[in-house]
Amino acid sequence: MRKRIKEIMGDRTVRKDAVVAISIIVTAPKTLPSEEYRAFFKSAYDFLVKDFGEENIISAQVHRDEATDHIHAKIAPICGDPPRLAAKNLIN
Repeated sequence: MRKRIKEIMGDRTVRKDAVVAISIIVTAPKTLPSEEYRAFFKSAYDFLVKDFGEENIISAQVHRDEATDHIHAKIAPICGDPPRLAAKNLIN
């Protein structure tokens, strides 16, 4: 996360109250057949890439440790030209 933010901020200081990460959870439907999980999570990841940009996805991990399988994604809230931290423009 720090590396990606440094890429866009350079030596500028990040505001103390800046949102530097967004956490998103995508849960597989309980009715989804297990053989379709891989395709579902690939599709979910592709959606995140389309919305946030692959360079801003810090991590995306599938968890199968609870009642329903899900993916946890950590995203740097970077958008605009020039790029800047702007979580309020990405999530409303």
